[in-house]
Amino acid sequence: LNVLEAALEKGAKKVVVTSSGTAIMFGGADKPVKNEDDWSDESKCPPYPKSKVKAERAAWKFYEDHKDKIEVTVVNPGLVMGPVFTKHENSSESLFSDILTGVLPGVLEEAKWGPVDVRDVAEAHYRAMFYEGTNGKRYICVPGESTTMIDMLQTLKKELAQDGSKINDKITTPEEIMASESQAGKRMVLMSKNRGSIAKMSNERSLQELKMVYTPINQT
Repeated sequence: LNVLEAALEKGAKKVVVTSSGTAIMFGGADKPVKNEDDWSDESKCPPYPKSKVKAERAAWKFYEDHKDKIEVTVVNPGLVMGPVFTKHENSSESLFSDILTGVLPGVLEEAKWGPVDVRDVAEAHYRAMFYEGTNGKRYICVPGESTTMIDMLQTLKKELAQDGSKINDKITTPEEIMASESQAGKRMVLMSKNRGSIAKMSNERSLQELKMVYTPINQT
């Protein structure tokens, strides 16, 4: 709200808000494929996605109150991965560094995500800002494919084994991960506890209106 209020005060024409797919996909037993009309059920959300729901709803309320003065579009990416600019890790990158350094004790079998390349997320923001007809809309930003943690580790193993990396792909338990030093792993466990209520998300709007072409996950 501080950013939106400042943009309004300074006469900005439009703001593109970065939300999250987690504001859409929790509580999906009744609808296996979610789209931009859907919202996560806060009662089924861990704290992180609950915060995303509350923040995005606040942004939309702001828009409704001021849409005669400013445009707003929201991008809802999946698990953002790919190259980084800084050494400061976010939860996505720290998960991989924990895997590569052995901090994570193994693989959580039920962990499954909809990863998206960070460069695609940046492109979606650019197109959401400048393409016609995007005002007042949300855009799910995912390639349309989900992948398991096991699949991701197998890809890492195949690509990095020649460099001497030893990827630990042992199947482990949520309890073992919670007892480890991996904060990213602990967040993963909390998210995976709700896997039965997580729905897939449709990227149809981003394909049709933003003309997105997504990067294959193995390339990311």
